[in-house]
Amino acid sequence: MIKVNLARVIKRYIKPGKPVGDNLKILRDDTFLVSYPRSGNTWMRFLLGNYLIGETFDFLTKEKFIPAIRANTNKELLKVPKPRILKSHSQYTSIYPKVIYIVRDPRDVIVSHYNWAKKNPNKKRDNSKLTFEQYAEIFFKGDFSFGGWNEHVLGWRNNSHKIKNGFLFIKYEDLRNDTFNTLKKTLEFLNITAEENKVISAIKKTSFDQMKKLEKKQQAELKEIASPTGNIDFVGSGKSEWQFYLRGDIKERFKSYLGSTMKSLEYGQDTNW
Repeated sequence: MIKVNLARVIKRYIKPGKPVGDNLKILRDDTFLVSYPRSGNTWMRFLLGNYLIGETFDFLTKEKFIPAIRANTNKELLKVPKPRILKSHSQYTSIYPKVIYIVRDPRDVIVSHYNWAKKNPNKKRDNSKLTFEQYAEIFFKGDFSFGGWNEHVLGWRNNSHKIKNGFLFIKYEDLRNDTFNTLKKTLEFLNITAEENKVISAIKKTSFDQMKKLEKKQQAELKEIASPTGNIDFVGSGKSEWQFYLRGDIKERFKSYLGSTMKSLEYGQDTNW
């Protein structure tokens, strides 16, 4: 097993400076791993990392191998081994040459996003004081840098034919229910031979229990996954929990605002939910 000098990794790859975002230098063989936040992007990132990199891929080294464009400078991104896989939560842009897009039931997205955001106050607002109903107002308005769920999903889905090197659309629920075949399909999309034993190994290493243990071990080292309150997990349960949060008016607003897109993705087909 290769040992990683964590202090050296942090010093070398987590440098101060303004993240480049979508102003990055695009390379012809880049692939972007895109999703609305709290939709499985990190999980897929770890599945791919554990398959391609192995033991040295974790919360402390992920920016070295599969970095987020909004967490790194262009200089740092250009150090990433080619062909690069880059994480993004951006709305549709024509500059991405190849895209893996992950979508998740928005009823679960809002719950996961709320539970994370309320423990992580930002400069714009103190989310810790918001009730779920108040947060729902923000969610429906899409008052985030990455916009609303509906426009995000439709932007990428409706323009998928414009992505010149290929577009792979993945449902989080398929990744959850059939991780082996979904990961295999993703690797094949990346022109990587999917070896069965390596796929199985990557899945075992990336179970929610294993990721939670890894988070507990490493969260003090990185600000990104450490909650200011100290009592929030970056890694969620991965389960569908919206039934415990959505009531009356909020349910109706989901149907009104997002119902058409949800039905096209086979979310909430039963109007009695």
